[in-house]
Amino acid sequence: MIPNLHPLIVHFSIVLLYLSIGLELLYLFIRSDYIQKSATVTLYLGTISLGLAAFTGWLAHKTVPHSEWSYPVIEKHQLLGFIALGCFVGLCLLKQVVNSKNRPRNLTVFYVLLSLISITILTVGAHFGGVLVFEYGVGVNVVDHQLLDERANPTVDEEFEKLLSE
Repeated sequence: MIPNLHPLIVHFSIVLLYLSIGLELLYLFIRSDYIQKSATVTLYLGTISLGLAAFTGWLAHKTVPHSEWSYPVIEKHQLLGFIALGCFVGLCLLKQVVNSKNRPRNLTVFYVLLSLISITILTVGAHFGGVLVFEYGVGVNVVDHQLLDERANPTVDEEFEKLLSE
């Protein structure tokens, strides 16, 4: 069985893309080459990792067991993920123009607005990913709590109760 790498990769892309947009917003107020370069690097790394997350998500869809009821949510999550990937690839291309010396002045504000729309799409898609895990249990091994209770060590509980009573 192929391991599900999607949860390991997807969080990097989300963090990097949020950081990139945060740096872009900061750049609107503090015109620093360092901030602009950091925003560019995090955008590129975030977009590459988002591409990996989309690919591993597609693999997970094919290999991770899921219920029939979860399928509509999976479709929404997948669609929004691919739309977000397309948006961020487009932002990477636009970033080349934004970083050029001869750019129109209002282009940076337009770029930031497109970034906010893109991160909103990514966030809604991530929400559906959370719904898949936490409401539908997709990709989660179910734990038999009754079996765990039977195996619990009563001496640990007794020692804990003793500590609480002191």
